[in-house]
Amino acid sequence: VIGRAYLAPQIKRWVKQIRQPIRDDKGQVIGVISAPIDLVQFNFTPAYSADPAHAVTRMMNGSGTVIASSQEAERWVGRDARGTAVWDRMLAKSDGTFRATGLDGVERLYGFATVPDTDWRVLSGVAYKQVRAATVARLQRSIVIAAAILLVAMMASYWLARIILRPM
Repeated sequence: VIGRAYLAPQIKRWVKQIRQPIRDDKGQVIGVISAPIDLVQFNFTPAYSADPAHAVTRMMNGSGTVIASSQEAERWVGRDARGTAVWDRMLAKSDGTFRATGLDGVERLYGFATVPDTDWRVLSGVAYKQVRAATVARLQRSIVIAAAILLVAMMASYWLARIILRPM
């Protein structure tokens, strides 16, 4: 059983309790093993295909509290995300994509999903400027290639037309 995230008063850090019941031979609970997970120290760094400096992944619980962050965990874990554009968009569906300004003020393209059997949402975003720059570069490269192909086709057509029209 995974408990809710809370600020542990003894250590003044955000933690989540993981609990496992201990049962006797008859299946009766006779105890519980419990272990706290320090959410700031929790290694929440997924692999990115984009530059990690321009990407972020965060996990939020059902009440809108950030419970894990791939960047600046000390700053974000425990922060309330309710009322933000990101949180409001995630509440509308269980998964999806959207473009919004994040908690840190950076405009990103986001993808999110609900963690099965929980009220947690995992959100990954890449800076919109980064995505746009890569898209524009690909578009420019495609235009140059298309123009080169068109030029070769026009030259071949001209050459072929001269051969066909040449008197025998």
